[in-house]
Amino acid sequence: MNFKNLFVWVMLLTLFFTPSIKSFYNVFDFYWYYPLYLFTLMFGVYKLGFKTVFINKYSYFVLFLFVLGIISKFLNPYPFIDLIKQIGGFILVGFTWFVFFKLNIIPTKQIFNIYLKICFILSFLTIPEQILHQFGVHLTPLKGGWLGLYRCYSICDEPFYFSLLITPSIIYYFNQKFNKTNLLILSTLFIGLFQTFSGAAWLGLMLYFLIDVFREKDKTKQLIHIVAILTLSFIVLSYHGTQKRIIETSKMFSYFPEIPPLTQLERFNTSSRSIYLNSVTTFEQLKNNPIIGGGIGSHKNTYNESIIKKIPDNTIKHYNVSDGASGIIRWISELGIVGLIFILFLLKKTIFKSNSIFRKSALVYWIIHLIHAGNFFSHGTFFWYFIINDRWFERNSNDKESKP
Repeated sequence: MNFKNLFVWVMLLTLFFTPSIKSFYNVFDFYWYYPLYLFTLMFGVYKLGFKTVFINKYSYFVLFLFVLGIISKFLNPYPFIDLIKQIGGFILVGFTWFVFFKLNIIPTKQIFNIYLKICFILSFLTIPEQILHQFGVHLTPLKGGWLGLYRCYSICDEPFYFSLLITPSIIYYFNQKFNKTNLLILSTLFIGLFQTFSGAAWLGLMLYFLIDVFREKDKTKQLIHIVAILTLSFIVLSYHGTQKRIIETSKMFSYFPEIPPLTQLERFNTSSRSIYLNSVTTFEQLKNNPIIGGGIGSHKNTYNESIIKKIPDNTIKHYNVSDGASGIIRWISELGIVGLIFILFLLKKTIFKSNSIFRKSALVYWIIHLIHAGNFFSHGTFFWYFIINDRWFERNSNDKESKP
């Protein structure tokens, strides 16, 4: 393996390996890949020039977010440091992945193939991980699953994030010709996904096939998609955790936009409670500023003001406060109608544009991300954004978006 390939492997592994020092110096979460990203960004400036790296469509997008944040800060004041932390993340992580693709270290098709290999290897590793759990050896924190199994997530920090990252590779192999090798890889990926017991990923897959069945012109493939939808529906509804979340989430939203009595709130599962309380926070943000929301980085502050002050932190545990519990909740909370337009723009690029495998894989990623992943900077957000914007990088005709 030469240095270029090694560098790509390491960069792609940072999507999966994301432990951090929480509240580093009481300011921000420090992810261990930040030094690598900083080095990559500086190398990109050296090779490409400052203007190429920082004066482009993406830089205008970051500037737009910053200006909206400044306006929102005056309309609905929140700590300036919260705005700076988020813009800093968009600059470091976003421009790093821009540079990664702009440098064209190796062709995009080869980058995607390495991503597929990582997904397969890490999915395969969940098998010995599960076996070791059964024998009482817990290499990852113990989390209960179903049917006597434990939740496995390889080198990721959460089962959900592992499911988010490997599901696009499932879509890739699902759209390939079925032969022994592809079926073996697809089966391994499904084993890895199953062991995460992530309801959001299964729901995302189901929604993907529901969208794709209307785009697919081949009758046989349409039938396969319908069978996939029915199978996934059975899996989702058979898992007792999913049933419980659907029922309890429905009960909670009957109180909207009020906060249920504490005795009632304590009975609900943490996922349902997190979705609901973050939705109430978004409602509070939009009441004040429906057009541009509360501003980038404002969600946590509003959650503290509208939820924690009413429900003291020592009575129930508050999860997913910073990221809003889902991508769609956070984007709308912090950017209002503008955020909703951006979400529709992302989906438009993957649903109605080119039908290439990059976009098919990106579509399922964005669906699952919007359901449950509100972190702007980790777990593949910019990787999947830039890989479907290949035209930004003026590549040659042999490296255009196509099947790897």
